[in-house]
Amino acid sequence: MTDIENIWIGVQKGERTAQKKLYEYSVSDLMNVCKRYLPEGVTHLDAIQETYVKIFTKSKTYDSTKGTLGAWMARIAVNECLNTLRKQKRLVMMDIIKTDLEPQAEEDVVSQLSAEEIYEEVERLPIGYRTVFNLYIVEGYSHKEIGEMLKISPSSSRSQLTRAKTILKEIIKKKSNLSRYEATK
Repeated sequence: MTDIENIWIGVQKGERTAQKKLYEYSVSDLMNVCKRYLPEGVTHLDAIQETYVKIFTKSKTYDSTKGTLGAWMARIAVNECLNTLRKQKRLVMMDIIKTDLEPQAEEDVVSQLSAEEIYEEVERLPIGYRTVFNLYIVEGYSHKEIGEMLKISPSSSRSQLTRAKTILKEIIKKKSNLSRYEATK
């Protein structure tokens, strides 16, 4: 048995030392999840606290046949972030019309950017676009699942994702053009 499996057994028994070890083991990963969804100025600590409360109180509902412990905890964190956004009325979805007219960015533009640069640009997206983008691209949810989570139609989820991608492509293309311009100076 691995250390994390032993820790998890202790968590399921309600042992405080095991809960503390699980927190120390996983807090940075779950904080990164929260940072993907919650904008600057919103405390990530509240979402993290609520995440761990749910993890500890619902530990017996975890089913290892349905996925890893880390994925289960990340899903709880995502749901807590969405709840935080709903409570603060920051999660606003917009329907996008004629999204199939989006401009296409060249593939080499994206390959020139680091993952950190792309992440920074995703953080600048409007909250609705960013949320759908993260749920679909990063977390791997389907548009049907996203629709159920956000109480929107699957087609609204698709249009939000398309618009997020369009905005990102425009930003990345501008950034790439600026870099080329600066290189020729």
